[in-house]
Amino acid sequence: MKKVYSNKFMVYFLSFGVFLFSIFSIICVFSLISNIMYGKKNVIIVYSILLFGFICFLSLFLFSLNRFGCKIIYNANEGIIIRKGFICGYEYQLKIHDITEIIIASVPWETTYYVFIDSINTKYDGGSKKSFIRIEKNENNLKFIKQFWDKTIKNN
Repeated sequence: MKKVYSNKFMVYFLSFGVFLFSIFSIICVFSLISNIMYGKKNVIIVYSILLFGFICFLSLFLFSLNRFGCKIIYNANEGIIIRKGFICGYEYQLKIHDITEIIIASVPWETTYYVFIDSINTKYDGGSKKSFIRIEKNENNLKFIKQFWDKTIKNN
């Protein structure tokens, strides 16, 4: 196993949100075009405001999906762990020997994570570029960690 996702629930939930708000935006664009062609000025304003709101929510869901649903990839040949955003960007590389410890931490309003502590990053939340690499605590992710970590995992 070479790749896991930071939080699969967030991937599914946020992907559904992206899909839903994309559909709403497309419907709103077609309704807006239709009402522009028929010259209904009052409805045009309403659809413009709705479209702006849908695009704002769509952008928020895409940004959150990229950060909270990131891919964690283990490259055994180079001895590094790579964090990549679900869509693009948000990349960070961590050498295995730079990991000082792996802890189990519960994040309020989220779930319990395995957090890879290193000397460079400073934040536990998953949305920051300065956040530690973290993956959801489950049996599959424990197998992923056991590929490169033979020390104890501390319960925090």
